[in-house]
Amino acid sequence: MKLRTSPWRATVAAVLTAVSGAALVPTTAQAAAPLVKTQAPGYYRMMLGDFEVTTLSDGTLELPLDKMLTNIKPAQVEKAFARAFLETPVESSFNAFLINTGSQLVLVDTGAGNLYGPTLGKLLTNLKAAGYQPEQIDAVLITHLHPDHMGGLMTGDKRTFRHPRARATSSSRPTTPRSNNSAAHRGVKREPPVRPPFHHQEVARKKR
Repeated sequence: MKLRTSPWRATVAAVLTAVSGAALVPTTAQAAAPLVKTQAPGYYRMMLGDFEVTTLSDGTLELPLDKMLTNIKPAQVEKAFARAFLETPVESSFNAFLINTGSQLVLVDTGAGNLYGPTLGKLLTNLKAAGYQPEQIDAVLITHLHPDHMGGLMTGDKRTFRHPRARATSSSRPTTPRSNNSAAHRGVKREPPVRPPFHHQEVARKKR
């Protein structure tokens, strides 16, 4: 999950080394695409070195951040929210990142799919609005296995990203939710990493 106040540039920079690794990205790219360099609602582009990074909105969800935050007193939370002109629940943004290396398209996280209701699951719409199609994606990197990051791997009982060489890779187990009151992470169980290629039945079972 990405909140509007998260330092997402640090997240993007952290995955770039992994993006260039042969273990995560197919050595033969099939979806080379030109840099687009335009903006529109639903996505935001920036250049990071020679890579074009497009932030894709999956939508927003209202979260009870006053109950999710830990190691802070309720009065402190209320005061901090007041300074930022915020009230709870806070409308929070969920984003994924498309990295165009010039020869490969790498998607970092896939959004929530249909797991969290109608205000999320917008990633595919915004991916297409940004000028790309799901079948162009060469590789999918899952930062961690919470449903708001991997829910978009499947559309119904089909793979969302059907490029013959596309792979979904996660390098870590899901983190333990920081609070039992977390609306986004409640009930998430620890699972082993997703292994390439896509495991249709396993991912579909997790969605049900």
